[in-house]
Amino acid sequence: MGSPLSAVSASLYMEMLEKEHISHTIPNDSKWFRYVDDCLCITQKTTDIHDLQRKLNDIDDKIQFTVEEEINGQLPFLDTVIIRSGNSAKFKVYRKPTNKGDYIHFFSAHDDRIKSGVVIRFYLRPLRICSEEYLTEELNCITAAFKNLKYPEGMLRPSLRKATNIKNRKTNTENPDLRFIVVPDSDFSPHTK
Repeated sequence: MGSPLSAVSASLYMEMLEKEHISHTIPNDSKWFRYVDDCLCITQKTTDIHDLQRKLNDIDDKIQFTVEEEINGQLPFLDTVIIRSGNSAKFKVYRKPTNKGDYIHFFSAHDDRIKSGVVIRFYLRPLRICSEEYLTEELNCITAAFKNLKYPEGMLRPSLRKATNIKNRKTNTENPDLRFIVVPDSDFSPHTK
């Protein structure tokens, strides 16, 4: 703990576990995703989740998984709620039940650029995460939270426009049809050696 290498070492160890053990433990028709220490396993309804959890926990005594199952077709993962919709998924922003909306108050001693940056980041999150049918509700929720913190409409509207422009910005101006994506380590594919 405390070493700059701790997070890197933990991530490398988890990658090794995934490659050597977890990929052989999860069912063939399942998908496994991990971000730092949060894992998402998409599997068939017929899979015995608690048996799978037991097998995963048997891999290493020091790495113990907990299970959170979807409720009413919804599952929070990171700051997103994944909503099962038929054979596809929809997304909206997840807030913990204890969230009070206590952010930087407009009359705080922070510089206006800091306040504006915070608002822009809050608007960017749903613009990047939310499925179309949840976007307006989320943007209205953010606007209401910052109005409650005395932010003027004259700061909120331009911040939303700026966030929208950032989200829509092209990253490759030479070839707009080309996209860059990040893919997992090519050696990791479930149930292959």
